[in-house]
Amino acid sequence: MVNAWASWCGPCRAEAPGLSRVHEELRGEGLGVVGDQCGRRRGTCLREGR
Repeated sequence: MVNAWASWCGPCRAEAPGLSRVHEELRGEGLGVVGDQCGRRRGTCLREGR
């Protein structure tokens, strides 16, 4: 799973612990969770095409 997130995004930060748990619980079954941090400013992800 690829998760696009940003440090300025409250919901992104809130979901991070849950995604870490999913990764730990299911990595043995072949699921990996990769986080892709978007820009440091609001709107940067959209400009970068993410």
